Amino acid sequence: MRSKLIKDFFKEIYVNRKRFISIILIVMLGVGFFSGIKATTPSMKYTAHKYFEDVVFMDFTMKSTLGFTDSSIDILKNNVEDIENIYPTYSKDMIINLNDSDKVIKVFSINHDVNKLNLVEGKMPTNSDEILVDAKLSIDLGAIVNIENDNFLKSTSLKVVGKVESPLYISVERGNSNIGDGKISGFIYVSEDLINSDVYTDLYITLKNPENFLTYSKEYSDYISSVNSKLENLLDELNEDRYNDSINGSMWASIPTTYIFTRADNIGYSEYKDNSEKIDAIGKVFPIIFFVVSALVCLTSMTRMVEEQRLQIGTLKALRIF
Repeated sequence: MRSKLIKDFFKEIYVNRKRFISIILIVMLGVGFFSGIKATTPSMKYTAHKYFEDVVFMDFTMKSTLGFTDSSIDILKNNVEDIENIYPTYSKDMIINLNDSDKVIKVFSINHDVNKLNLVEGKMPTNSDEILVDAKLSIDLGAIVNIENDNFLKSTSLKVVGKVESPLYISVERGNSNIGDGKISGFIYVSEDLINSDVYTDLYITLKNPENFLTYSKEYSDYISSVNSKLENLLDELNEDRYNDSINGSMWASIPTTYIFTRADNIGYSEYKDNSEKIDAIGKVFPIIFFVVSALVCLTSMTRMVEEQRLQIGTLKALRIF
């Protein structure tokens, strides 16, 4: 009798194979969707971590109303052992005429060692009057760009030789400004030889990160917070050093203000994190829907099969087999 029941059991599975296949496929779809969504956020964050490593993305950016000198760099290196490198650079918001209207653009000096650029089209500059422009700007290669003169640049008529992508701008947003219409339309990179400044405007700082904490991880955030505290403790010394240095060359020097920015203050960096966490939130809701649907399909299929086999079940119970 047992062998006949087992034979009948497999026969029922074969007869109702479409139902069983449907149940299996729906369950597999739910599990696959759940696994894929849950794996997306860690994959996105790890991909970002590798990208930021490859382009040597800064851990901190420092800005000062009076700029920085080599003395400023020495103060930081001598007092913060976590610092791996400090890259002094120049940047400023300026106005160019683009498509017959004035637009605000961010001017950076080219630095091949930090926040490395990705050349999309054209070539790297070989002369001081050649520049790289934001790949999103509607400026053709070979075009002459005229920048409003405010003595920050030695020349304001510059030739576009390349289009680039910058790790400082991994989102479509380019940030805000306190000049022009208040909105930055794009960025350009110029040779340091073109900069007319005795002091650095920015310091890009990279950390040793001996534990190789992953970007966006809590461990990395805690590490940044601890180093940030050390940098903040040096602000008075940095400001005093710049003030004393400025007094020697100017009677109207004022005490400077120094600002510290982390990766989290970068628009693109923060947006990427927010987007990855939104996907993680979706992954907590959508799979539940699939599992509920799978459970309902299983319940419906099994109920129908019980109804169809009610006579056989009753007979087996009457014979006290079950």
